[in-house]
Amino acid sequence: MAKCSYCSVEFPDDKFGFKMEIYEGDTKKIALFCKKCGLRMKEELKRKTQQVRKEKEKL
Repeated sequence: MAKCSYCSVEFPDDKFGFKMEIYEGDTKKIALFCKKCGLRMKEELKRKTQQVRKEKEKL
């Protein structure tokens, strides 16, 4: 059983979740998310990436 890093729900092994590399400062951590949280995190990551691109275009 794996545990979601975001909502702490347990789910059967890695097949049903998302593995993402998270950086806290210089430390790289691998986080596991259930499908629901994993999709939310992917959307959030997309939004942040687009925001950074827009800011770079302004410069």
